[in-house]
Amino acid sequence: MRAFGQQCLSFVRCPLSVAIWLLVLSILAWAGRHFYLHWQFTRHLQDAQHAEERFDFASARKHLAECLHIRPHDPKIHLYLTRNARRLGDYSAAQADLDAYREMAGGPTPESTLEAALLLAQQGDLPGVEDYLRQRLQQDDPQTPLILEALIRGAIRVYRLPDALRWTEELLARQPDNVPALLARAMIQESIGHTDKALEDFQTALRHQPEHAEARLQLAETLLRLHRPAEALEHLEWLRTDHPSADAALALARCYRLLGRLDEAAGLLGPLAAEHPQDGVVLRENGRTALAADRLAEAEDWLRRAVAVAPADHAAHYDLARCLQRRGKETEAERYFRRSEEIHADIKRLAQAAEQAMQAPTDPRPRWQAGLICLRNGQDRQGLRWLLGALQVDPAHRPTHLALAAYYERCGQEQKAAYHRRLAHVAD
Repeated sequence: MRAFGQQCLSFVRCPLSVAIWLLVLSILAWAGRHFYLHWQFTRHLQDAQHAEERFDFASARKHLAECLHIRPHDPKIHLYLTRNARRLGDYSAAQADLDAYREMAGGPTPESTLEAALLLAQQGDLPGVEDYLRQRLQQDDPQTPLILEALIRGAIRVYRLPDALRWTEELLARQPDNVPALLARAMIQESIGHTDKALEDFQTALRHQPEHAEARLQLAETLLRLHRPAEALEHLEWLRTDHPSADAALALARCYRLLGRLDEAAGLLGPLAAEHPQDGVVLRENGRTALAADRLAEAEDWLRRAVAVAPADHAAHYDLARCLQRRGKETEAERYFRRSEEIHADIKRLAQAAEQAMQAPTDPRPRWQAGLICLRNGQDRQGLRWLLGALQVDPAHRPTHLALAAYYERCGQEQKAAYHRRLAHVAD
């Protein structure tokens, strides 16, 4: 034993032996760290893929961010991040990741070309990429579900609802449990007045993915629109506990009001109004809750703020008129009742235009009319989407170009206004 100790001591005292020993330790440490990072990378990538399969894109992004931290110069991770950000609806992040992928890959690749087309399509810029994507669909491309998903969302964005519905049916025929497709079809059905069919799709989506917060929220909001707050309550309280958000809190406050639980509704609405002082729906719900509790002066204040922020909100105008009437301000109440009726008439005309657009998908006029209605009521974003949808149906539709020219001129965007005036002149 003593001899063995002396041998060890002599080994340590030898500089060459120490160097060899340190080298071995360094190699082992490097190999261990390399193995650990590889294991971490693989685990996060697999978790991201599993999250994508559950349509939990937010969780998938967190895992992909960890992958990027481990391998910041891996072009494939930037491609995955591009796709993930696009499906989340974060288009600026998607474009940034796509640019990074192209730089690392040394230029465009077939994969980046497809992602660039999907990014444009999903934002509603269909004319430039639709033929290319349709060709890939005809070839039964392995990426067909992703292509259909982007086309659906883009078509909905510009109110090409017949195309969106057709592509949704095609995607669900391939993947009956595709939650985004079920939600998209439900939204289309609800927009054309088929609320019962929409409710069925929301329920089906939730059966496939019980943890899907968006599906549960949309189901609850549909139940509230159908005046079934008791059924909506369990979904909204689940969201409050497991997936809290401002939208879920607002829906729960409305649910409490409809159930007569006014103090609980007010307890939710106060913080929401503080966080979102310019949100017309939040202001209106505060006013409705105060009105239901007979706090008329408070209700009037909330509802005046609501109509100032959202001048096309039919419900806010009607509720303010009722409040003023109860306060004895008959003349002013009548003015708000008339404005409420005007907005309601426009809502009916908009619904008719949307139905006509469904029945005549190649006619730009219903979309043009819908766009004018929205712009007239200060709903600029929706109005532009309708008008751009009209131009996708007929790029030379003169009334649509004139409407866009007038809009952009009013907004001080003279270059865009001149562009559409020029096209209107060509179409004349």
